[in-house]
Amino acid sequence: MTHIYLDANSTTRMDDAVRQVMIDTYGENDANPASQHRPGQLARQKLENLRSAIAAQLGARRTDRLIFTSGGTESDNLAVIGMAGGLSPISGDEPAEVIVSAIEHPAVLGAADFLASQGFVIRKLPADARGVVNVDTLKQWISPATRLVSLMLANNETGVLQNVSAAVEICRTRDIPVHCDAVQALGKIPVVFRELGVDAMTLTAHKIHGPRGIGGLLVTDRIELQPLMFGGVQQLGQRPGTEDIALAAGFAKSVELATSLLAERSSWIRHCRDQFEQLILAELPDTHIHGRDAERLPHTSNLSFIGGPNMATVDRQALMMAADIEEVAISTGSACTSGSSEPSHVLTAMGCEKAIVDSSIRVSFSAATTNLDVTEGARRIINCVKRLRQQKSRRN
Repeated sequence: MTHIYLDANSTTRMDDAVRQVMIDTYGENDANPASQHRPGQLARQKLENLRSAIAAQLGARRTDRLIFTSGGTESDNLAVIGMAGGLSPISGDEPAEVIVSAIEHPAVLGAADFLASQGFVIRKLPADARGVVNVDTLKQWISPATRLVSLMLANNETGVLQNVSAAVEICRTRDIPVHCDAVQALGKIPVVFRELGVDAMTLTAHKIHGPRGIGGLLVTDRIELQPLMFGGVQQLGQRPGTEDIALAAGFAKSVELATSLLAERSSWIRHCRDQFEQLILAELPDTHIHGRDAERLPHTSNLSFIGGPNMATVDRQALMMAADIEEVAISTGSACTSGSSEPSHVLTAMGCEKAIVDSSIRVSFSAATTNLDVTEGARRIINCVKRLRQQKSRRN
């Protein structure tokens, strides 16, 4: 049986061109870019050229800086905790405050939880039934105590786009910095740092057919970050540790391909998603597609098999395991929480009923997805749903 991979939001297959660039880079120079000798200086020059190339591809200015990290989770942590800037109150006895959306990636919410344990006030912007965050709430919530606002560009579970530009306009009037997690959006829609107007933007390579183990945080020249790691001067001390030039080269190549092939790739993955959803609805018309009435990323489909008067609701964990037996890789939410049995915080924040949350799966596509993946994947998932419903009906 052919294995079918429909979990691109978790990670993507590395592009052959990216792999080759990394292989070539590993063979060029083995020196540490922090060393002061000639080989180290050459390595440093190579690394900085790659850093500049990535930043330029993403629409950053020369005064902006790209901090290399291990990936999106570290970048989110560095942004939220590092931009909050310490634990001291802003005025009088009023504690410092950070505002995030209720549907952020667990890396943002986890960092916010840590700040809460340190005395910060954390406020979570609500989302509507479509999965769109209510940005207007910021107008009422922003205060002199607000240190940071964090709002993702597109949700990793539903693909629903968020109105980051509106949030930036509101925050700009009070000089509040804005962080944006753009991990899932990059390579699927245009992502231009300075056009977004945010002060920091999270990125990672492995969602755009690049290597795992490297990501970045783009920050404007006005932002001062408190580091999360200590003991080195690399990257101005904001993220110390020896940089891997080959990973940076792979990151740069994946960003180059993501931007230059954006129209072609976006068109293809949208075709895959739409065809998949049509096949599912043709056989299982009671299926609910989350965020379908909002603007979505072209590659993400979040579905709940809620049943009807004569149809049993399908458990998400049971469906994922059944699909896995049928050699189809799907997920029940964020890859960072896929090992947890906890229900989706995103769908819960959208006001979904428990039965809808408990029956949801996420299917996502990439440039490597084939027509066979779509049609055969849909067929196997449909069969799994029907089989699970029959089994549940017999038990009842």
